[in-house]
Amino acid sequence: MGQYELFPRAAWQDLPLSVLYYIHTNETMPGDHSHTFYELVLVREGGAFHFMNDEMVPIRAGNVFLVPPGKIHGYRDTEHLGIYNILFSAKILDTFKHDLSNTPNYQMLFHLQPELFSNMRTKTEMLTLDHGHFTRVVTLADEIMGEEKRKESGGRTVAFGEFLHLIGYIIRHAHIAGSSEKTSVYQISRLLAELDRNCAKEWSLESMAAFVRMSQSSFRQQFRLMTGTAPITYLLRLRLQKAASLLRLSGRIGDVAMRVGFQDTNYFTRQFHAFYGCSPREYKRQYKN
Repeated sequence: MGQYELFPRAAWQDLPLSVLYYIHTNETMPGDHSHTFYELVLVREGGAFHFMNDEMVPIRAGNVFLVPPGKIHGYRDTEHLGIYNILFSAKILDTFKHDLSNTPNYQMLFHLQPELFSNMRTKTEMLTLDHGHFTRVVTLADEIMGEEKRKESGGRTVAFGEFLHLIGYIIRHAHIAGSSEKTSVYQISRLLAELDRNCAKEWSLESMAAFVRMSQSSFRQQFRLMTGTAPITYLLRLRLQKAASLLRLSGRIGDVAMRVGFQDTNYFTRQFHAFYGCSPREYKRQYKN
């Protein structure tokens, strides 16, 4: 099993981004592997089974899915599988995640579906784009590849702009094929988006369950199946991550604690130290240095 690096594929050294298109059969498909970068996959034609998290999920034209760094994945039973591989680094992700993370499809694409284990992954359809929307995304991917090939003056900026357009377009227009907005996976993705948008709100297990229209016991079970953690633990981690982002912008510790939902600065400091291994003040100092 191999692990792939992004740098040799990138057209510009200071832009860790690359778009590739392949048509695979069982004979040409690479074996199971992982990468040090994110891989957004657009299935243009054909079909196969995608292997990840010890599960195989059928994929077909119009599907969109993400493979995060470090995930072992591969393909089985490929039938003239034409896929775009859109490769980008965590550094690129940082340019847009704060603007898009409060949308359900971002949570679905970047958090829920890549982490689904057991029969939850096979029960949950891939995100899909209807033909008209998929054609637009394919056009953007082709334009990025053209810029990468030509390397003309200004091409880096144009390619990066088209990549952001492509990501935003997918987040706006993708949907779960054959599914309704009442399904548990969609409701949980809505909740994750709302938690991201309003993490300082006084959330409880009861209020979260009410948001997704489930009983508390059913919600607790579904949330853990989809995220791998308990709802309150997830919220605590989210608040700490947002606090770290604010501290990097030189926010005052007490103000930062309040902004992300901690009413007690001492409690915030203890939780921050437990999560990051240093106090908020030390974190700010390390980031400045």
